[in-house]
Amino acid sequence: MKRLVGLVFCVAMLSAAGCLSARSTPRSYFVLNGQPREAVSVRPVVKGLVRVRNFDTDAVYEKFQIVVRRSPFQLSYSDRHVWAVKPNQMVADLVAQGLETSRVFSAVTRELVDVRPAYTLAGKLHAVEIYNSQDVWFAHFAASMYLTRFKDGERVWSMDFDQRKQVTTGDYGHAARALSELLQIMLTQGIGELSALEHADDRLWTPDDADAIDDPAVNVSPEVDPAAPVLIPESDRSLREDDP
Repeated sequence: MKRLVGLVFCVAMLSAAGCLSARSTPRSYFVLNGQPREAVSVRPVVKGLVRVRNFDTDAVYEKFQIVVRRSPFQLSYSDRHVWAVKPNQMVADLVAQGLETSRVFSAVTRELVDVRPAYTLAGKLHAVEIYNSQDVWFAHFAASMYLTRFKDGERVWSMDFDQRKQVTTGDYGHAARALSELLQIMLTQGIGELSALEHADDRLWTPDDADAIDDPAVNVSPEVDPAAPVLIPESDRSLREDDP
């Protein structure tokens, strides 16, 4: 009987130790990071306010847990290594930050504001994951972005991006950094294409853009010299001469 009691006590202690050990394992939180960008032009390339919406995302990547994929048909979620913010929101935040510092648009916002935006930039996150290929790890980032003119819903620009970068096997921090670098590559490509729209699409500079109405540079009246002669068109002159 004593041996049975002792055995039960030992099992209970081992179970408690196991539970404490499991609870004491800390989680590691990761974020995507962006770098400040130089302005691409002295004046905004695309005139108007743009609102950057949260990206849509495939259901697989809606979780906080980092996705580790072994094949197109098999993946796992890491409970110990998680994102501090959901990936689709982080990506949209960094895209907005890049557009603002590069001065592609007159103004950038993430929220609904009182002023109607001239454009909406949205996108879809197709992959933000670690690809485990026979003990070799790759950071995999894939997304689409598109710019829509608000007043008529016309899509004036779009792009697709899908790249991988090898990282140190088992190093989640290195993987998060590599995913950040891939996002910056996509953003550099997108900013370059948006900057080219100034020459490729005159519709981006229409006078009824939301910001153009209130832009002092657009609505400046020419200065008139008070001493300058007043020129009267021939049609008006003849009318005045015929007046009694």
